[in-house]
Amino acid sequence: MVVIADTLTARKPRLKRFCKKCGACFMTRTNKQAIKRRFCSKSCATSFRLVGHRFNYGTMKPGLEATEHPTLRDIAWATGLFEGEGYMSRAAKTSQHCGVGQKDRWVCDRMKALFGGSIGQRQMNGSPFYEWHISGARARGFLMTMFTFLSPHRQDQVTACL
Repeated sequence: MVVIADTLTARKPRLKRFCKKCGACFMTRTNKQAIKRRFCSKSCATSFRLVGHRFNYGTMKPGLEATEHPTLRDIAWATGLFEGEGYMSRAAKTSQHCGVGQKDRWVCDRMKALFGGSIGQRQMNGSPFYEWHISGARARGFLMTMFTFLSPHRQDQVTACL
């Protein structure tokens, strides 16, 4: 941090900072702002956090692990399914939930095998309805895995959810 005397105003010196994402130089007025601001813009701060820097994914509940490693084709298939039939929500500031509902059990079984989680069953209009769902750290990992394949509208929803 370098202190530069402000020639236009005699109030307080400006502090020169460098953005953690792009390296651009920006100025702050007070020392309090200099401590808070680490990025030159809101877009740099958002993209820096989406890459996973300084993001706490939390711990995952044992027993709900994935049994298979998804290939790129599996991820693309799951993204298409999630884009059309999936949902996501944020219960609190620290917990996310997402899932997919289907009448065919095998779709939910495949999602559980690829990404972990659990499957619930209920009756809807007299026929069984299955729902694969995950929450917490597992949901955050799933959403970040799908992020690049999602439509821009869905990417905005994921960003707001995280």
